[in-house]
Amino acid sequence: MKIALNATIANPSQTGTGQYAANLTAALMQADHDHELVVYCDRQMVDWFGDRRNGRAVRLKAVEVRSAAQRIVWEQTHLAPDLVRERVHLLHGLAFTAPLRTVTRYVVTVHDLAFRRYPETLTRARRWYYHWLFPRVLRAAECVITPTETIRHEVLEAFNLQRNAVIAAHGGAGELFKRTPNPSKVEDACVRLGVPRPYVLAVGTLEPRKNLEMAVQAFLAARAAAHLPHRLVLVGKTGPERATRARLARRAHDSDAVVFTGYVEAEQLPALYAGADLLLFPSLYEGFGLPLLEAFQVGVAVLASDLPVHREVCGDAAWFAPPREPERWQHAIAQLLSQPARRAALVAKGKRRAQAFSWQTAAEKTLAVYEMAGKTFERFRT
Repeated sequence: MKIALNATIANPSQTGTGQYAANLTAALMQADHDHELVVYCDRQMVDWFGDRRNGRAVRLKAVEVRSAAQRIVWEQTHLAPDLVRERVHLLHGLAFTAPLRTVTRYVVTVHDLAFRRYPETLTRARRWYYHWLFPRVLRAAECVITPTETIRHEVLEAFNLQRNAVIAAHGGAGELFKRTPNPSKVEDACVRLGVPRPYVLAVGTLEPRKNLEMAVQAFLAARAAAHLPHRLVLVGKTGPERATRARLARRAHDSDAVVFTGYVEAEQLPALYAGADLLLFPSLYEGFGLPLLEAFQVGVAVLASDLPVHREVCGDAAWFAPPREPERWQHAIAQLLSQPARRAALVAKGKRRAQAFSWQTAAEKTLAVYEMAGKTFERFRT
């Protein structure tokens, strides 16, 4: 088959969705198959993908997409005609959507349903767009791919889709996390970012569903009660709801124990993880939770919110606490930071757990979905 990948959102140094599109596309280019691939990507990603095509029959098509709005307009007006010109048999929309008016069959990846659960995390225009477009895209898709079984069940419950048309395929940590940074790189990253050691790390966009206000509250209480020397380092750009950053700053206004780094370049992230004594991941809702695997990969103990999706990803390799109970988080933080042996046990489990996730496996499962979507089968909806 000739398969097109809409990887215009791909960026290995950005959010989880961008990393998914970049890493899965790279893995598909390197996998063992007989398909011809056409990859639509941002102009700035052409060289990155070109370095990873591994001799495969891959055509890279650069698209000028400087904003989400521009990407949406291009997808709905220009992509479908180009698929016809390219004689594409199947399209994979790597981030929620596909062109509505297309004769090309398609598969779409649904990373989560946050736009339904937490609409305040989107601009008004994108909120309207997703609510209007999303059900129509799902109804026309040959198959839907989700990053976890948890999200698969959520999609099945929310929409009338046949169960065998929705497939879960786990991703993995990116290339940069394959090797644990050495101490000199850790020290260099901390100095460059102004991060004093020891510290606890939290990684994620500053938005309400990441639940960072609760984490700050719990951390400051644990630090005071247990006389901990640690600081809390918050890594991430401000989301659409900018008031979150202001509330976090007010929560930590009387303390130098909370450090805001803002966005951190991808090349420095592994070292910043490796220097931490603990990763806090207190989200109220996630589709996967890539920082969990990143922490496992470089050897950091994890304290995560007790959600089904986190249980699915982490297994027994993390300590869990209810996301809306700061007292439980305070206790867990104090316990883990005061007991190196307990953290070491979690680190060992995390390294083993990380081995169960890879982009190669994700690519193999995705290729199986393509094969299934390439065949004619009836999707029954009640």
